[in-house]
Amino acid sequence: MATSPQTRKAIADSENALRDTLWTDAADRLWAHKTSGGFVTTPKTMPYVCRILDEMSKDHPLASTYEALWSYTWANNAFLRFNKPDDVTFAAGFSGQRGRRTLLERMRRLQLLGFIETQPNGNETFGFIFLPNPHAVLFRHQAGRGTPLPDPAPKGLSTHILPASWNAFVARALDLGCKDVKLLLNPPPPAPVSAAAPAVPAALTSPKVLRRRPKAAAKA
Repeated sequence: MATSPQTRKAIADSENALRDTLWTDAADRLWAHKTSGGFVTTPKTMPYVCRILDEMSKDHPLASTYEALWSYTWANNAFLRFNKPDDVTFAAGFSGQRGRRTLLERMRRLQLLGFIETQPNGNETFGFIFLPNPHAVLFRHQAGRGTPLPDPAPKGLSTHILPASWNAFVARALDLGCKDVKLLLNPPPPAPVSAAAPAVPAALTSPKVLRRRPKAAAKA
């Protein structure tokens, strides 16, 4: 059952009260996103998503690249212009002469797995990037409905999700009350198709026909 706003507020107030008994100046020293600015929201399941990403790309971890791209989106629109590749390369943890090449290779893996979608811009293959809901992407892979990988696939890349990681992700999402995950687990049944009513000829629905009255019976 989803947590009501009143319940969430009560929990937050309780947690804040406990925090303030342990660190009396915590409210003055924390990072307040509403006043600090420069933030983007991420799902609390992100650590689980990133762990699964790394497991799906053995020896070529994808988590740091995915998180760097997410941090470059604007106003929670899941979209970014890839016009600062060197900055993203650094943020993802790559450097040196091969840094950008490594970043692009990891982005290609994310693209093949469906965690990013791209459009070219001039000479830049990854000119524009969209990040779809990672929960939905995971569910497609779990159901075997993800986009097939090319043959041969990049080394170590797989669409398989380890059962332990999947179960941990779902359990955490349900604990958090993620509505999209609940819907993905229990999709609504398709709406019944009602029998179509027989078509009425247009001539019979015209205003003249509707106003026409039957003629009076002839007198005997």
